[in-house]
Amino acid sequence: MGPENQNPLDELHLLEQQVDQITELAGLKPIFFRVDELAKEYPADFEVQLAASEVKQRVVTRGTVLKQLGQTMQGAVPVVTGLTPVSSSTPPPLPVPPLSAPETLASPPPLSTTSSAFQSPPAPGDRPLLPPNLPRPLPAAAGTGKGWKSALLVGAIVGVLISIAVLAFLVKRARVARQSAAVAVRVTTTPAGAAIRVNGEAKCKSDCTLPLSPGEYQLTAFLDGYQPSASTVKVTASQAASVDIKLEPQPQMVRILTDLPQGQVALDDQPPKDLQDGQFILNDVPPGKHTVKVSSKGAEASFTVEIAAAQQPAVSGPLTARNLIAVLISSMGNNARIVTNSPTKLALNGQPQTEANPAGVDLTGFRPGVNQIAVGEGKDEHVLAESFGP
Repeated sequence: MGPENQNPLDELHLLEQQVDQITELAGLKPIFFRVDELAKEYPADFEVQLAASEVKQRVVTRGTVLKQLGQTMQGAVPVVTGLTPVSSSTPPPLPVPPLSAPETLASPPPLSTTSSAFQSPPAPGDRPLLPPNLPRPLPAAAGTGKGWKSALLVGAIVGVLISIAVLAFLVKRARVARQSAAVAVRVTTTPAGAAIRVNGEAKCKSDCTLPLSPGEYQLTAFLDGYQPSASTVKVTASQAASVDIKLEPQPQMVRILTDLPQGQVALDDQPPKDLQDGQFILNDVPPGKHTVKVSSKGAEASFTVEIAAAQQPAVSGPLTARNLIAVLISSMGNNARIVTNSPTKLALNGQPQTEANPAGVDLTGFRPGVNQIAVGEGKDEHVLAESFGP
């Protein structure tokens, strides 16, 4: 596989292995330049950038080691007594005046009784002589004047290595933080005001904004009079998202519940249909005013109901009944209204309510689900336990 077809991460790994095999500084340059080229070719790939940074650190570290080894080999040359290497950057040391033969053979000057360290100071311009118990300083080696620069260079390289390592760590931590940071997701519904659940957990009412971590979620909207609607959203790090859920009106129905052994139900001008076990259900009743008539042998009841999309049905005309007790209940969500053909006592789930009447009263404490409604009192009390949808 040629270099142009090789995965950049694999090539960086191979370059990193070659670094430790280099024995000369010049051999590190092509590796460094190739790593720099790969980093420039993939500026948006964080893994390539991080790997390139690590290989560059390894090149700098290897270069420092090779340079220190070279300096150590230079400093290992034997020093010849009496020879002082001359550096082009520093002046030569002052020569020590040689002793003449008579002075060398003459007897030494008398010492003071205190110590030889308290001899008279040397004349100006003379090179001071060290006491015999102190070692004579060695002549400066070639290039000594550059030693402090090398130390500063090593210190700078160490500082760069630390800075690169800290930067790589901060970049990686910032990437992890961005990947896990919550993203603002705008949730709207048509119409507004729907209860929003995220993966089954209640969150807010539309329109609203939710903070969600990156991932995939199912949003469900609930609104009285409308069918529940769901939508899936995929949240991506650092990318704001929005979801618009459209709700469809819930089909309206009319349920007839009786204790009549037999009878018929008619909607508007349609042919009447027989009750089934005293019950009958009219599904998908279209919006508008409708007349409903229930009849049996010697008894009948009729009423007019007005139905509109996503609204609570309303009894728009008088409720008439003959030889029957008629009770009409219209509901939507937590709201319910009851109409009777004559005034009577009323209770909901054991709690007394305002007396029912032909004009209608609203029920207090009504909830979707099973409700027990009692009308009348004493021996004339009738109890209806029925489940009501949303």
